Amino acid sequence: MKRVLSIVLCVLMIACIFAACSGGSKAYTPGTAEGDVFTSEWIGIKYNKGEDYIFATKEELRELIDVAADAIKTDEKTGEEIIDYAKANSVIEMMASSIYGDNVLLMTEKLPMSNITMDQYVESLQNQVAATFTGRTTYEIAGKEFTELDFKLELSGITLYQNYYLYKIENRMVAIITTFFENETCYEMLKGFKAYNTK
Repeated sequence: MKRVLSIVLCVLMIACIFAACSGGSKAYTPGTAEGDVFTSEWIGIKYNKGEDYIFATKEELRELIDVAADAIKTDEKTGEEIIDYAKANSVIEMMASSIYGDNVLLMTEKLPMSNITMDQYVESLQNQVAATFTGRTTYEIAGKEFTELDFKLELSGITLYQNYYLYKIENRMVAIITTFFENETCYEMLKGFKAYNTK
């Protein structure tokens, strides 16, 4: 029951927050998961999920959020529909879930205007999340200072927490979203993030 609730909450909150926007993207390329490790050279981050977590497949990630029609193109060689990630408004790059329902998700959103400030973005996000806002601070992940927003939701007698970690790169907002039942679990999940070094 807890596992289902946490995944449903995660998907619903993402769907309402990262709605379609317009704008250009500069050399954006999503990361990939292979084995136990997700790597994003563009963000400069990698994530080791650990043995108690399972990565969602590419197909499962795509189903979590709508992709604008103009971001889908046909591969000339295979005829297969593929996503042009540079045009995609929102991209869920990685989601790792435990059997208990705790999960961590990394996504990017193309911003409507590249000069939007973090404060403006945070205010907009707070107005859209259907949960109780409990605090804002900063938190270092993989050597980068993220803006942390904490939310709490009471659902069917269960208290569920969701933290957002935001970091702006060019005209995209990077969001790491943790959904969990105990604070300790959140920070254990975040320990899996490390800086990605191409050297």
